Amino acid sequence: MQKLIVDNFKQITHAEIEVKDFLLLIGPQASGKSTIAKLIYFFKSIQQFYIDLFSIDDREMTVEKVIVNYNLRIVKKFQEYFSFTELPDSNFKLQFELSSNNDKSLRFAVVDKKVSVSYTQTLHDALATATEKLISLRQQSKDLIAQDSANEMKIRNEFYGRVWKESCDIFDDAKSGLYIPAGRNITVTFSEQFQMLFFGQLSDKQKHIGGNEEEIIRSFMLHSKRLVDFFSNGYRQKLDNPFGQLVLKIAKKILKGSYKNENGTESIQVDDKNSVSLGNASSGQQESIRIIQDLIYILCTKIDTTRFIEEPEAHIYPEAQKFLIELMVLVANHCHTQMIVTTHSPYVLSTFNNMLYYSKVLKAHPSEREELERHFLSETLNTANDEFLGINADNFEAYSLDTSREVYCQSIKDNKTKLIGDNFFDSETEKLNEDFAFLYNLM
Repeated sequence: MQKLIVDNFKQITHAEIEVKDFLLLIGPQASGKSTIAKLIYFFKSIQQFYIDLFSIDDREMTVEKVIVNYNLRIVKKFQEYFSFTELPDSNFKLQFELSSNNDKSLRFAVVDKKVSVSYTQTLHDALATATEKLISLRQQSKDLIAQDSANEMKIRNEFYGRVWKESCDIFDDAKSGLYIPAGRNITVTFSEQFQMLFFGQLSDKQKHIGGNEEEIIRSFMLHSKRLVDFFSNGYRQKLDNPFGQLVLKIAKKILKGSYKNENGTESIQVDDKNSVSLGNASSGQQESIRIIQDLIYILCTKIDTTRFIEEPEAHIYPEAQKFLIELMVLVANHCHTQMIVTTHSPYVLSTFNNMLYYSKVLKAHPSEREELERHFLSETLNTANDEFLGINADNFEAYSLDTSREVYCQSIKDNKTKLIGDNFFDSETEKLNEDFAFLYNLM
């Protein structure tokens, strides 16, 4: 299990976040939900920063040089991700633990406007050992290419496969990552403009957005283009099974229709006679479609991944929010996908709680399985094939973030029940109830 510890970074005074298979971050606007999600995204990207070093044409590569260059790259990327043209006056500390026993962790600190990166001895040793091995393999690959240039691509691919494997061992993580930001409808309503923006047809000045937003939006735009291409081909045959049909059924409930893609033209088929182009669809359909497509893409390709999803509830009705979270849980369980979600919505929170309770009820009362599955339309699920709608409480964590509180970051998972605590739901509705009681007393 990974863990993020933050001290005095932007609006975050202190936070300790356990990064489990399902991680939920809830809080008011500007409370730091996205900052924490993006910090986790950054630290889970450091593996790729290491991999990238081996694509550099360096004829005198040594272990020491690679580690020095790796440190410089991490610092540079951090400043790019978080828009620090100048480091802030206040000092901050970040720590990311790669393993549950904390023998592998990376510490990132700014003291007196100077950045320092340090590793535990175990992580440093793992980096050094793997780097030495990869430098040797790199030279062997060069020698093979010199002898057999016709198979250069195959030899290179085999080498980078080894780089990936070694990096997974170093960082104890084999999951690629994608951040799905809020404002997803921009990939639908402004697709042509954004293709120009992100594929080099505008000036450098126009092209620069800055900070982690540029990196995140660029990656998401590229992935959205990949999704459109994927759904223009015969993906449905991969869903020609009971589980795939259930996924499509839930997707249809969220979209109030079926997604169609004919030669790259996207639309929502409302019924047998009527359809609407995606560009003219409702904001809720536009906001949710890329999440739904991505979940189906994960299901079809079986990629091992972490998804960071901002505000999945955006512009959709509470019932659709429920179905979307259930769809996320279904695919995450089946494909072992890690889900990190930021939200403002009590409906999203309640649905996650229901999924936790689903597992609890099934464990305590297995005789109720049939009724439970009938209610949640999950009769066709095969639990032996990781087809499961509930959430194991051990794999779930949720935090409430609020800059106005004395304790900024609080776990809202009850230690006894393993559910999101009733006191959190009560506190969120208490003010509304007080307002109603005040008005009622004036009658």
